Amino acid sequence: MINILIRIKTLKLYKLFLLYFIKPLYELIWQYVINFQGKILYFLWFSKKKKLIDLNNNDKKIIENNKDINNLAEKIYNHCFPSILENSKKELLDGSVSISNATNSGDKTYNQEIFDKIKPDLQKEIFEFAHSELLISSAAKYLKVFPVLGKVLLYHNIPNKPEEVRGAMFWHKDDFGYKSLDLFVAISDIDEKNGPLSAIKKKNRYGIFSKSFEENKTQNQAGERGKITYNHYENLDAENILKLKGKRGTSLLIDSFTVYHRGGHCLSKDRLMLRFSYQTPDAIRVPSSGFSKLAQFDKLNKNFSLNIFLNY
Repeated sequence: MINILIRIKTLKLYKLFLLYFIKPLYELIWQYVINFQGKILYFLWFSKKKKLIDLNNNDKKIIENNKDINNLAEKIYNHCFPSILENSKKELLDGSVSISNATNSGDKTYNQEIFDKIKPDLQKEIFEFAHSELLISSAAKYLKVFPVLGKVLLYHNIPNKPEEVRGAMFWHKDDFGYKSLDLFVAISDIDEKNGPLSAIKKKNRYGIFSKSFEENKTQNQAGERGKITYNHYENLDAENILKLKGKRGTSLLIDSFTVYHRGGHCLSKDRLMLRFSYQTPDAIRVPSSGFSKLAQFDKLNKNFSLNIFLNY
């Protein structure tokens, strides 16, 4: 029975049914039923013209030479280099970082989140940019409903056992919901030596309803579920790989729920990356109590008050 179902999913007729019936129907329900409140807020938000970055009907877009993003990246890098990054690297290599993911722990630890290590004034500035008209509107335009800020992360990756490809270094999708929009910002200059974020260039027309048969179904250890071989897509079509490389401030908007991507495989240099993650309340990545760092944001500026859109 399972083999029959697998064969059905490879048929062209099934894919057409998925693309022109199942996906549009679910999109309608997702926008107007599951995220009804977000749809109302979306219409209210765009009742006036907003500044935004349009993905032009794609699910990813490289951003270069954005003045606001470049200025923020420069501030973060200058603050973190060298002392914060040196201390972070020491923690990663001596095993003092506690991470439950077995592919990123012990003597294999190659990545940690260092947002809490930077000064409060800079944290506040990052939060304010996360709630800027530019990013909120860009996320809302892509999602077609008003977004929830699910994550603000500052990742530090180092080359640790680079010969052992593992975890997020493999191709994968973030299976936490129907749609999302992440902004990845290069805080350090990025090239092939410090693990550029790579993504499939061609749009995934089927969204979450499409999964590669190459996904690992046998590994159940956290960090290894649903991963695809490191060089699988490179071997299929190297021209179909988009990479986040360039000077700090170079960025990538991407739907990490629908796009296969990989990164963080630092060969010989460190990488520092800022990430804003926008979702909707139905995504399992969004805590039921809301975004955990908003309380921290309020402490940074007691007079700061989020309006109805940002509170949502």
